Amino acid sequence: MRQDIDKIAVAAGDRFFGAQTVYGYQTQVWLGRLRFHIFHREDPGEALHDHPWDFWTFPLTSYVEQVLDDPTDIIDRRIVPAFRWSFRKASHTHRIIGRANGRGVIVTLVWRGRGGRPWHYVNVKNGKVHRLPWRRYLELADRQ
Repeated sequence: MRQDIDKIAVAAGDRFFGAQTVYGYQTQVWLGRLRFHIFHREDPGEALHDHPWDFWTFPLTSYVEQVLDDPTDIIDRRIVPAFRWSFRKASHTHRIIGRANGRGVIVTLVWRGRGGRPWHYVNVKNGKVHRLPWRRYLELADRQ
């Protein structure tokens, strides 16, 4: 787990070029702010997450995500259609569930904005939103 946390820190950083697989669920390659993601399975754990940057995503395969609606704190499922650019604010809180047709990998291109805000994992329990800094969340998850 420790090396996966370190990998996430590298991918979230400002290295110009890189490639890696994290937790066995996602392979990513990046060149500057352009990202190529292959999701081999759903995001691990039950928590949703946000990002330190705004981003544009261009899925090559349609997929399903859980999304936290900020004003109501309700979690909903949405289909993200293939071959359509979608803008996401950094605060867009979501979790990748799987491919819309239920089979195979999810492939996306992402244009990442500039960073600058903290990155969190988010759980909604008993109607309350709990946000933890990403590194702390993963360290706690590793102990369970």
